[in-house]
Amino acid sequence: MTRHTNRLAQEASPYLLQHAHNPVDWYPWGEEAFEKARRENKPVLVSIGYATCHWCHVMEKESFEDEATAAIMNEQLVCIKVDREERPDVDHVYMDAVIAMTGSGGWPLNVFLTPDKQPFYGGTYFPPRSMYNRPSWQQVVTGVAGMFREKYDEVQRQAGQLTDYLKNASVAGSIGADSEMPDESLLHQMKNSLLKQADTELGGFGGAPKFPQPLALQYLFEYGVTYQDEKALAQVALTLRKMTEGGINDQLRGGYARYSTDNEWLAPHFEKMLYDNALLLHLLAGMYVHTQEAWYATAIEQTIGWLKAEMTNADGLFYAAQDADSEGEEGRYYVWSLAEVQSLLGEDAALFSRKYDITEDGNWEGVNILRVMADDEVLAKEFKLAVAEVRTRLERAAALLLEVRSQRIPPLTDDKILTAWNTLMNTALVYCANALDRPEWLAMAQRNMDALLALMWKEGSLAHSYREGQYQHKVFLDDYAYTIRALHQLAAAGLEQYLPVAGEMIAVVMQQYREADDVLFSYTAINDTEMLVRKVETYDGALPSGNSVMAENLLTAGLFDYNDVWVQQAAHMLQYMAATASRYPLSHGLWGCVLLRHQRGLMMVKTSAAAEAVPALQAAVHPGVEWVLLHKKTDDETHTSPRYEVCAGQVCHPPVNTLQEALLLLRPQAATGGGTY
Repeated sequence: MTRHTNRLAQEASPYLLQHAHNPVDWYPWGEEAFEKARRENKPVLVSIGYATCHWCHVMEKESFEDEATAAIMNEQLVCIKVDREERPDVDHVYMDAVIAMTGSGGWPLNVFLTPDKQPFYGGTYFPPRSMYNRPSWQQVVTGVAGMFREKYDEVQRQAGQLTDYLKNASVAGSIGADSEMPDESLLHQMKNSLLKQADTELGGFGGAPKFPQPLALQYLFEYGVTYQDEKALAQVALTLRKMTEGGINDQLRGGYARYSTDNEWLAPHFEKMLYDNALLLHLLAGMYVHTQEAWYATAIEQTIGWLKAEMTNADGLFYAAQDADSEGEEGRYYVWSLAEVQSLLGEDAALFSRKYDITEDGNWEGVNILRVMADDEVLAKEFKLAVAEVRTRLERAAALLLEVRSQRIPPLTDDKILTAWNTLMNTALVYCANALDRPEWLAMAQRNMDALLALMWKEGSLAHSYREGQYQHKVFLDDYAYTIRALHQLAAAGLEQYLPVAGEMIAVVMQQYREADDVLFSYTAINDTEMLVRKVETYDGALPSGNSVMAENLLTAGLFDYNDVWVQQAAHMLQYMAATASRYPLSHGLWGCVLLRHQRGLMMVKTSAAAEAVPALQAAVHPGVEWVLLHKKTDDETHTSPRYEVCAGQVCHPPVNTLQEALLLLRPQAATGGGTY
């Protein structure tokens, strides 16, 4: 069979390179494709996915690698492939369009446009033959092309209406704003709504497929600690426990998969995303600080172990994701048969199998996904062993299976460097370092940030992504927002040298991502005209919205620098979004957290003893109040011993001479600075 090479062979994205040898005449996103469509008067297919997407691989194999299907596509369409991680702006706009047309979205995302980029038809996965109540992909292509030729006026009318809808939906002013900052009743309403949607038996929210929803859980955690609400905290603990013991967590190496296909966290689509693990680490660290339960520390250790072993390059930068598939099969790398386990473990096989649910028939498609089914204390009684002996045998067995697994052909790792995802993980590492008093993790975060700034921060501008010498320079609000947040957290951990860079980036966002009268920030720069609409993203979904993170950043920066302009901008953003967040808390989790912190008041400690004081201070600060610590010597040089100045909002207490006195000022009842904003 002839091996084709198309234009994608010149790209850096692993996802685009996966399609570089398709017989489809793919173009990357760009003006060349749209010019061809205008010249030949053809509809444009924009097909969007990512390198570790299981169903993207399925559709490629079934349709895009098929010569007959490709011939139809090449004749009838101009075809564009997009990596949604490299161009999230394209993905956001056309995902909104497909959801508006069909009521749902996902990847692969396949949307048909007029040559002027207006969408008029779309969907997600289409099979090679008509099934699942879906037409075949060939039927879709020929039907769309025929409609474009024969009913062009109708296509234009539909595209125009949909474009108008997208433009109106992207106007943040439609959210509305109350005249005053909402009171605590809104925070209680958000908590109650989340608990009504919670699965109180198996954890999480709703049914299958079940996503971790760490930002909604983060809100329940911070609310639960602030108001001593045991139900809220219990739901967080239940969810984290069920996930960590489930198949969604890699029991041998660590790392959480994107979501579970079932209700009980057993069978994921096995891809692991950097951002999911960052947000879950952040939450695990908070729960460990609050409870001091050892299993949270174990989960953190294991997940960071995976990050170091499989997701970090030689410069300390973090890769984007790992695939679900290997050797053409989903999950093949991760699953086991009982016979394999018995041959490898011998007399320990029964103990290991009981622990991790390994059976003859298998717990998933005839094979076994490892998940925890019994506590070590229970196993000790069943197998008449000491608990310490059970743990020794299980650790030895797991190490052996991990070694054997490492000889298998591994899933693809998407090794591109994404600024936003790196800094999200950077923030999580700082939280974990503080929570567990692990300075090596703080050093890991510092090394990552230094490498990232050297690579991505050039002449006052960030880049979005990098791989093998190629940059994607178009930068989005999330890149700046997440990086500023990470810089603030490094400064809060005593590395105050990062504060000036954070300030420079805030100035860029204020100047380039909002018009003078805008309350919220645009996802793309205000001078960007490439996309059909300029979106304002406010949803905290799988990732926190750049706007909610910027609201947090401006409050934090205002505390560091006493900048009233930034503090007032954050307050306006919170006021603007409060009503929407209270109505839809599952998709506004971080907004809820920032509202809660604003209500309670951010706190800061200024001291020359930051390095020594961080663990005790961070453990003592009320987890419902964002940890803020600035390494700064007091002005009074007559004191040879460290002094501590505690600030809430823009009000600072007189300096105190001991750490114990500072801790007293950080008690929950001291955190009432919300009114100072």
